[in-house]
Amino acid sequence: YAGGQIRWSGPVTPSDEVRVTYVLSPTAAITFGLPLTNTAEIDGSVLGPFTRREVVMQSHVVWLPLITRWWGP
Repeated sequence: YAGGQIRWSGPVTPSDEVRVTYVLSPTAAITFGLPLTNTAEIDGSVLGPFTRREVVMQSHVVWLPLITRWWGP
């Protein structure tokens, strides 16, 4: 990780698979409801370079009070 980017490089044989995973922990400075975009740029493919994007929305959990009423005889 450097300069806001995660980089990986290495050889990948035809029978290999590479997964790059990470955990994103948004800070309190991120406004709720605004989209967060993750972009992967892949070079070295037999089809040439390509880009993949995933957009998610940050949300937060709200616990509402539970009010019950007894409906017995």
